[in-house]
Amino acid sequence: MGGGIDRSAFGAIYVGDVVHKRVRPKRHALRYRVFSVLVDLDQLESLDEELRFFSLNRFNLVSFHSKDFGPHDGSSIAAFIRQKARQAGLGDTITRVRMLAYPRMFGYGFNPLTVYFLDDGQNRTKMLVYEVRNTFGQHHFYQALVEGDGAHISHDEPKAFYVSPFNGIDGTYRFSVRPPDANVFMGIVLTNDGECAHSLF
Repeated sequence: MGGGIDRSAFGAIYVGDVVHKRVRPKRHALRYRVFSVLVDLDQLESLDEELRFFSLNRFNLVSFHSKDFGPHDGSSIAAFIRQKARQAGLGDTITRVRMLAYPRMFGYGFNPLTVYFLDDGQNRTKMLVYEVRNTFGQHHFYQALVEGDGAHISHDEPKAFYVSPFNGIDGTYRFSVRPPDANVFMGIVLTNDGECAHSLF
């Protein structure tokens, strides 16, 4: 997914296209227009107080509900993600956690992929956490430490979660990411036996 940016009190609203391409076992392609919201998780309560059209954990035109993300029990999403950073060996070096996700609209929403950008004091992305959700309401977390300045990130992760009825658990994901700035890009390619099976951009 990629797109231009419209600055707002959220941090950013990105408008762009999502492209699915399945190569095997059966070819299929799908493209659709979406918008996603980038929020600093430490600012969610402030946004709830300042914006009339946005609410946290209650109905509104646009809303985020804590139980939709992270621990899925209504507790702090930021604390949950920061704990993952500590477990990965980053200690308390993470000073900001940004979440890129689809908000609820009029109370309804579905997030097949939520991405958390964990930044240090120099605003460099040092870790990524991907929360993947399927249509059965199940979710799984992939994560990766980021080396260098974090401007262009690529890494592989073994597939460990059932998502599509056309692909099993076998295979490896290749993640390609450009963290949020004027634009944001997220590419995921599933390979199986060395061949591309499914891609998402």
